[in-house]
Parts: sequence; C-alpha cells; structure tokens
Amino acid sequence: MKFISANIVRFVDDSKYPTTGKIPCEVLETFKDATGRELVRVSTEKPCGIDSAEGLSQFIVSRGLITEDF
Repeated sequence: MKFISANIVRFVDDSKYPTTGKIPCEVLETFKDATGRELVRVSTEKPCGIDSAEGLSQFIVSRGLITEDF
C-alpha cells in the first residue's frame, strides 16, 4: 500500500488541526512535467474512500510525497 504525506485540515471537530499526516492512496500514473519534475496522480478513493472538503479524490503530487510506510 502507498501513502501520501498531506496537511490534514479537519478530520474530527474536537481535534487540533491543521496537522501533518499520511493518507492511504492508489497510484494511478507517474509522469514528468515540462520542467522534468516527477509527479504522481493518486486516488484516495481506494482503499479508504477519503476525499477532500471539495469532494475530490484524485490529486497530482510531487513524487517525494509518496511513501510505502505509514
């Protein structure tokens, strides 16, 4: 399973946020942008059904944010 490092703004109302954390994700594709940066398109829909406050579950992030450990 892969994880994305993220800034979590709100998860439960009685906790202290924003905070950093890791979210399980599925890697959909990897590619380089016009400047050569390694980017990854991920989905947080699988395995846990997580989405953003705006209802988004797919994101393009820097390759360095993807880890294999929680």
